[in-house]
Amino acid sequence: MGATGVKGIDVRQTANGLIFRASLKNSSGAILATGTTELRLFEVQDDGSLHVFDFYASTLDFTSGTPSDDEAEMTKRTHLDDGGNPRETGIWTYKLADVSKFVKGAIYIAQVTNSGASPVDQEREFQFGDVEGDLAVTDTDLLKADAEEWAGAQVLLSSGMAGSNVPLVAHTNDGAAKVTLASSTDKQPASLATADVTGNLPANVVDWKGATAPAMTGDAFARLGAPAGDSVSADIAGIHAKTTNLPASPAAVGSAMTLATGAITYSTFGSSAITSGAFATDAISAAALSSAAVAKIVAGQADVYTAKVTRGRNGNTEIYLVNWFKNGAAILASITDATITVMPVTTPASPLISAATLNADGLAYGYLYYSADPSTEKSAAGVMYGATLSAVIDGDTRTFPWGVVKDA
Repeated sequence: MGATGVKGIDVRQTANGLIFRASLKNSSGAILATGTTELRLFEVQDDGSLHVFDFYASTLDFTSGTPSDDEAEMTKRTHLDDGGNPRETGIWTYKLADVSKFVKGAIYIAQVTNSGASPVDQEREFQFGDVEGDLAVTDTDLLKADAEEWAGAQVLLSSGMAGSNVPLVAHTNDGAAKVTLASSTDKQPASLATADVTGNLPANVVDWKGATAPAMTGDAFARLGAPAGDSVSADIAGIHAKTTNLPASPAAVGSAMTLATGAITYSTFGSSAITSGAFATDAISAAALSSAAVAKIVAGQADVYTAKVTRGRNGNTEIYLVNWFKNGAAILASITDATITVMPVTTPASPLISAATLNADGLAYGYLYYSADPSTEKSAAGVMYGATLSAVIDGDTRTFPWGVVKDA
């Protein structure tokens, strides 16, 4: 069946025949008036397939099978110029007189073929008739139409028309009068109360947006407050429950708000919620913090680690004593992988000592390193050396620079 559910833009009016036309040009853009031009017609089906038109005289219908004659030859058209001479137009036409098999509102495709045209094949889609193609107009070109539905419901207009083209009586399809209007000389409905001189129409609401209107009884209309609390009172009570604990004069005078014990904890704030820039200079003074609070702050500070190296000599052997400190106190425990590297500073060259292991040797005053070879690990007179001390202390690798001076 021809597809009538998809309307078209290019519409042909239903009539006793259809004239197909095509303007053909060759590859150079010049008018094409030679060769044979053939016309084929296709009907688009509901599933998107095509039925071809059989031009055979005894058929003249669309078929899904093999047609006896699937093409018609079009005629080239000329016109006479102002000198009376025939002039080629490049326009080819074909009139199909029998359109009885065309379906109103269906979509069709006309294909024109000429081997000398560019392109060789041309297609044009059109809709056959229906509302878009069969609109009727009056002698003064006004649209003629009979109203069968109004906002989705059937309606019948009767009993004459007022001067402004407003029906005197409007009926539903069951014939029962719903609204009665006065004539065009009286702009107010005839059923208005005599005391109403403003032109307002008194009415009782029966339906509200497609549903039965709730009764307007009691102190307030029943719909107020829906859907939150189903009543104005319930909504006010909900707001009151949220504002009861506010101070008497909140933001207006900056009143202080007393918080319950434990109301604010570290988990109350997200990561980086408060930065140093959040506080103005001197916003928090020492007097604002209790001694207990200060003690907790100090206790929570990160530990500070330092180191110190002292060089000595025993004959030709140089001795390096390294001391480690945590928060200013000397430590010996929890220290592993302790090393020392000594490098000349004024004339950098190869390390004098390279990552040599420091040993506690059971001493209670530090870690020692003895130069292994006095000929290669002996410092030169007057040269400054930089010592790099490294060790794993309390589970973390810590590195400290230190200057060592060799006297002349």
